[in-house]
Amino acid sequence: MKTSLRRLLTLLLALAMVLSLLGVSALAAEEAGDGSRSAVSVADTSDYGESGNAGKDDQYKDAVPDGTDDDTEAVGTESGNAGEESGNAKEITVISPAITTGIKSNKISVKSPVFLTYKKNKVRKFQLKASAKGGAKLTYQSNNKRVKVSASGLVKVPKGFKGKFVITVKAEATAGYAAAKKKVTFMVGPAAAKLTSAKGGSKKITVKWKRCKSAKAFRVQVSKKKNFSKLAKSVRVKNKKSKATKTTVKGLKKGTYYVRIRSLDGSTYSAWSAVKTVRVK
Repeated sequence: MKTSLRRLLTLLLALAMVLSLLGVSALAAEEAGDGSRSAVSVADTSDYGESGNAGKDDQYKDAVPDGTDDDTEAVGTESGNAGEESGNAKEITVISPAITTGIKSNKISVKSPVFLTYKKNKVRKFQLKASAKGGAKLTYQSNNKRVKVSASGLVKVPKGFKGKFVITVKAEATAGYAAAKKKVTFMVGPAAAKLTSAKGGSKKITVKWKRCKSAKAFRVQVSKKKNFSKLAKSVRVKNKKSKATKTTVKGLKKGTYYVRIRSLDGSTYSAWSAVKTVRVK
């Protein structure tokens, strides 16, 4: 009798364990099914969400203008609302105003001479010949309190002024062009030296120029490059008693050279002279 009861209890325990295992497996399967449905739902919505807008942003980026030239700085503004969100990722949109309205980058042109001759007892006045595309309104600002510039671009350099000053020209935005600005550096210094001749000899060049009273010295450059990007020789010649008019540059190899000169006065200088070409034997 006892043996039969023990067998019955053993069978009941075994049956309970089997039922328990079957219940756990069913629950796991149900949870796995829910996870699969959730994953499918996410995949479906992503096609219309951020990935769709990413493609649009790339198109806008490619269409943005490159900007202005080297000496012109574009002045842009940032929109306070990059895009609007209405509860759905696919409705987030970022649009560049410059693209939608067809705005182009502007370019400011200034044709006024940037080298001015020093005048001890005379006020220098000159008009900035500035212009911008689209008829944009221009404004001017000087970085030096002594140098004044009017609303029309008239610059006044006071008596005895010597050195550099910068005029910033700004162009306002128009219906077709973005705002822009350009900084122009002016130098007030000695009168420019005029190169009269450059004659080549054996490993040397004799350089001559006209007398210049306002220069304290002269800088003569010799190069095999037309743009003087690499110099063969650079010579400083003192203008003793304002009588210096020539110098000889030695130690040159055979070949064709380009020569130029400018006046010096302390930290100020003139524009470069016209370039002469010479052959060294």
